[in-house]
Amino acid sequence: EELSVMREAAADMSASLMGTIAGVAWQFLLALHLSGVSFVSYPVALLPLAFNEVIVLVRNLRKAKASSVLLAELGVLTSGGVSAMEEAAAAEVKARLEAEVEARKQSRRSAGLAAMRLLGTLSVMLALFVDGDDVGAVNWWIVCTPFWIMFGSEFLADCVDAWAHMSAAAAIPEADQERAAQLWTTGCASVCHACCAVSFVVVAAVLAVAKLSGASYSSCWVFAPVFVAGGLLCLCMSLVVCCAVDPDAMAQKLATDGNAAYQPVGEDSGGVDTMDGGWSAPTAAARPGGLGVEID
Repeated sequence: EELSVMREAAADMSASLMGTIAGVAWQFLLALHLSGVSFVSYPVALLPLAFNEVIVLVRNLRKAKASSVLLAELGVLTSGGVSAMEEAAAAEVKARLEAEVEARKQSRRSAGLAAMRLLGTLSVMLALFVDGDDVGAVNWWIVCTPFWIMFGSEFLADCVDAWAHMSAAAAIPEADQERAAQLWTTGCASVCHACCAVSFVVVAAVLAVAKLSGASYSSCWVFAPVFVAGGLLCLCMSLVVCCAVDPDAMAQKLATDGNAAYQPVGEDSGGVDTMDGGWSAPTAAARPGGLGVEID
C-alpha cells in the first residue's frame, strides 16, 4: 500500500512538472509568433497547451478508475454488515468510503472539464490553421462553443454541489455538529468558486472573444477581471497577515489578565506600573515595617 501511495505521488509530481513545462512552452512559442518568427504559427504555439490537457484528462481518468476499484473493495468489506467488524474499523472504513466517493467525483469532474478544454483548444487550433493569421475572419463565438459549454457545466456542477452539501448539513442531527460544519463549509466553498473563480474567467473569456471579433476597446480590459481577482486575493492575504494572532500568547494573556494587576513585579517592587496598565501591590520590603523595623 505504501508503494502504491509513493507511485501515485510520483505520478502527480510528474504530471505537474509536465504541465508546468507545457504552460511555459506554449506561452514562449506564442511570444515568438507575435514577435514575427515565421516558422512558429498559432497552431504550433498551442500544441503544448493541447498536450497538457491530454495529460490532465488521462491522469484524472486513471484516478477515477482507481477510486472505483477501491470503492468496490470497500463495498465487499462492508457487505457482511457493520456488526461483524469492530467499531473503530467500521468508522475507518466509512471515512475511507466517503473520501473515495468524493475523490472519484472530483476526478470525473476534472476529467470532463479537461476534455472540454481540449476540444476547445483543438477547435481554436483548427480555425487558426484554416484561416492562417487572419484572426478577424474567424467567428470566435462559434469556435469557442466548447468553452461556453465547459463554463456552464462547471457553474452548474458548483451549484449542485453547494445545494447537496448544504442540504446534507441541514439533515444532520445536532449531536454531530462538527460533520455538519464541514459539509456547510464545503458548500460555501462551491458557491464561492462559482461566483468568483468561474465568473471572473467567463468575463475575461467574453471580453477576449469580443476583442478578437473586432471590438474597439483596449486589450487591457480583457485582463481587468484577472487584475480585480488578484487585487482581492492580495487584500485578503494582507488582512489575514495583519489580523493574525498568536493563539498561545492570547491564551496566556487571557489566563493572566485578571490577576496581573495584583501580582508583584519583583522583590524590590514598590507599586511599579505593570505592562497591562495596572499597579502591582507593594512587596513586603517596600511596606512600612516590612523588614521588621518599627517606624515611629
